[in-house]
Amino acid sequence: MNNKKLHKPVVVFDAGIGSYDIANRVSQAFPQQDILYFADRASFPYGSKTKEELVSCIENAIEFFLKFNPTAIILASNAPSILVLDLIKDNYNIPIIGVQPPVQEALDLSKNNHIGILGVNSLIKSKEIKTFI
Repeated sequence: MNNKKLHKPVVVFDAGIGSYDIANRVSQAFPQQDILYFADRASFPYGSKTKEELVSCIENAIEFFLKFNPTAIILASNAPSILVLDLIKDNYNIPIIGVQPPVQEALDLSKNNHIGILGVNSLIKSKEIKTFI
């Protein structure tokens, strides 16, 4: 097997360490792909930010990542993925992918069609999560 790495990294980031699992899954699925992993501690926590603050944090991070000529960027945090990603992803010429709670999968496994979604206040109280669900 060829162990040569690809030099246009996939960027995986969030405000904590939750994105580490996503980075690991990308690595397992694409072992030759370089991964740039970034825990945005300067903006921690995303969950306490307003939508305007989230847009600013995420756009600042994306602008920083563009210096590395990434092939894609994964925003590995539910709150900004649901609350603001649709507002900004079309401003860039590379794929910017978010994560979402696995609501349908949870419903498929539920015996009574009741599930719980854990999340930060800004997400749980938002109209965007209600639309998503």
